[in-house]
Amino acid sequence: MRKRLAPLPIILAGALLAACVVAEDDSASSVSAAVTRPTYTNPELGSGADPGVVRVGNKFLLVSTSGSSGDAIPVRVSTDLVHWAAVGPIFPRAQWPAWVKGDFWAPEIHRVGERHAVFFTARSTKTDKPSIGVAWTSDLEAWAHGTIAWKDVRWTSPATPLASDERTIDPGQEDRSGFIDPSYLAFEGRHYLYFNKDLWTNKPGNGQWRHEGEIYAQELTVGRTDAYVTVKEGATRETVLRIDKDWEGDVLEGANPFVRDGVIYLLYSANRYWEGKYCVGVASSSNPVGGFEKREQPVLRSNSAFAGPGHGTFVNNGTADYFVYHAYRAGKVGDKFPRLLMLDQVMWTGGWPLVNGTGAEPGTPSSGPMLVPVSR
Repeated sequence: MRKRLAPLPIILAGALLAACVVAEDDSASSVSAAVTRPTYTNPELGSGADPGVVRVGNKFLLVSTSGSSGDAIPVRVSTDLVHWAAVGPIFPRAQWPAWVKGDFWAPEIHRVGERHAVFFTARSTKTDKPSIGVAWTSDLEAWAHGTIAWKDVRWTSPATPLASDERTIDPGQEDRSGFIDPSYLAFEGRHYLYFNKDLWTNKPGNGQWRHEGEIYAQELTVGRTDAYVTVKEGATRETVLRIDKDWEGDVLEGANPFVRDGVIYLLYSANRYWEGKYCVGVASSSNPVGGFEKREQPVLRSNSAFAGPGHGTFVNNGTADYFVYHAYRAGKVGDKFPRLLMLDQVMWTGGWPLVNGTGAEPGTPSSGPMLVPVSR
């Protein structure tokens, strides 16, 4: 909402305008910046779980978990990362990939070579397990420039998953292990898929459901004429992160890799998403498939206003760094409550990112007015 001010004397107005030119801080504490830029307050963005964001031209596209919805992977568009409008799904029900039974989770769209690709999780018709899928298109640039309508964007998806656990389910243990939460990284001319294991099993003698998590990286081949994105032949699945911090609980998931100043940073979510302990950690490396060093503490955790923040996307809008993620309102945590879309600026300290680093509670979701980002 744009702030309205009463008319000011010309001299005072000029002084404020001069101050605005100097101010570059994206917190709303600067009166001069607030004069010229609108603000937003979390969770003004709406709702949605596991948001993935990509920039195409001057537009940002956001995709999110759609679960059992017939029209899978809804897409929203924005020019400022705050105000989002629905444009349609990636996969209308009649256009689901051949291998998919349902339950679309945690999608991300990335620029992959000369095309764009959406990576997603869905349950396989063959194994009933969550598996990693991919589809690609050459049409997003034309859509972003208004040449074609969203309904005319064409996605190509192979008949089999990109990554899956083909072992047969054991009915006695109700094993539903599989792979979830894909993300993508291009680094030094090579391409990598990041994802994690999802294992729920009622083990004999235990009787309690248990979730295990490891984050993997696996090299991809991009650009083949028969299948644009595939797992590279002979590429092994490398474990890049394991649980070794108390605050990580028993889950690692939602990897989000990016490169800054030649260093690979890997944001990841830890603990259980349906609990208030859910949070975001970060690790860094010079090698996309190993050698990751973790920051000792989370870069984003709960506060008195919002609980369980996590599973988001790092975005640079040409002016500053931001994190788009989801969280619950405090006291309203769990699957019966909506996960809310959130946006906060990422600050850098000691070589590490910190979400909302200049806020009253650094490393937690903002709950007061923040300046709407200005993209370049």
